[in-house]
Amino acid sequence: MSAATTPSSPRALGPGRATGLLRWHGSDVALDVPQPGLHNLENAAAAALVALELGIPPGDVERLLARFPGVARRFETIGVTRAGIRVIDDFAHNAEKIRAALTTAQAAAPRVVAAFQPHGFGPARFLRGELRELLPRLLRRDDRFCYAEIFYAGGTVTRDLSSRDLAADIGGAYAPDHAALVRWVAGEARPGDMVLLMGARDPELPRLARQVFAALA
Repeated sequence: MSAATTPSSPRALGPGRATGLLRWHGSDVALDVPQPGLHNLENAAAAALVALELGIPPGDVERLLARFPGVARRFETIGVTRAGIRVIDDFAHNAEKIRAALTTAQAAAPRVVAAFQPHGFGPARFLRGELRELLPRLLRRDDRFCYAEIFYAGGTVTRDLSSRDLAADIGGAYAPDHAALVRWVAGEARPGDMVLLMGARDPELPRLARQVFAALA
């Protein structure tokens, strides 16, 4: 970041979009992106700075950022039920991305019902200790968290770990399959909650998010 630029100053981080200001050569450039969360605002600030340094006029940067449609499964809103339950599908698959997704959801709702499906047995082993430390600190008293069973993509792997073990690490819930996860969410979600579904690699995850929404609608 150049000396003529100061970091973005957040104004609002959710629930539907994030807004802030980027100070560039003595002028404020408005950042208004249709995705919530500090991490999305920081990404927008980085993209805006590159565009400005390449000579794109500030007004064009502001206008185009506000129209950015987002990326599938990056805090994607699947729908909002009549009871005000918002269902979010997110690609989060490591500790930092889970932290970003959860804190964004928490900023937008008094209660979050979250689920995470680890994306393989190796990654699950690698992340286990970090998530065992992170999640109890991050989750609020009324939040709920469930581990879905580890996604198995095939091949020769050591399958000596289950999400049941990961759930036991934090005193969380465990879902042995997607049908069980849908039932768990349906039993936990209350009006006004945000439901956050996280995971990677499994091609069935977008379908799962829509099944969860259908169960709540």
